[in-house]
Amino acid sequence: MDQVEVQTIGIISDTHIPTKAEKIPPKIFDVFSDASLIIHAGDLTQLSILQELRRVAPVVAVCGNMDEFEVRAELPEINSVEIYDWKLGVKHDPGAFWGTWKMEKVAKQNNFSILVFGHTHRPAIKREQGIVFINPGSPTNPIPLPSQEVRRAFKNWKRESAARDHYRLKEAYTGSFCSGQVR
Repeated sequence: MDQVEVQTIGIISDTHIPTKAEKIPPKIFDVFSDASLIIHAGDLTQLSILQELRRVAPVVAVCGNMDEFEVRAELPEINSVEIYDWKLGVKHDPGAFWGTWKMEKVAKQNNFSILVFGHTHRPAIKREQGIVFINPGSPTNPIPLPSQEVRRAFKNWKRESAARDHYRLKEAYTGSFCSGQVR
C-alpha cells in the first residue's frame, strides 16, 4: 500500500473495452484532466486501458470478473492506497448484491475508511458504520443510463478539509445521476 499526496481523485469502473465500447469515452479524459490519482475498480478487460489512464495520472486498479488472463496476471483482486488519514480500498466485487453487510465485512477486515467498488454498473455512494462506499458505475454500460453529459460519478473528488470530507463526497454526487442514492 502506497501513501499518496493527492488533491483530486478520478474514480472509474467497468469500462469493458472493447466489448461494450471501442475505447474509453473521450469525455472521461476531460473530467479527469486535473486528477492527481485515478482509481479503476475492475473489468477493464484489456491492459491498454491502464496505459491510457496513466497518461493522465497514476492509477490504482484491481481486476474484475470479466477481465482476461493478461489483466488478472497484472492486477490484484484487492488493492489500497493511503490518502491523508484515509485508507482507500478497491475491490471489484465486494458482495454488493448481498447488501452492505458483506461490503462492510471486506472494509473492516482490511481497515478501509473508503471502499471503491464496481461490478453492478450502478453508481452509488453510501456511508455505513463510518465507512464510505463508492461505486462510480460504468461509463460504457451504465445502469441506469446517464443523461447526455457525463455526471459527477466520474468526476474528480476534491478534498477540502477533514471536517468536510463526508459533505464534499455528497456534493459530488447530488446531481440527477445519483439522486436519492446519497444517504
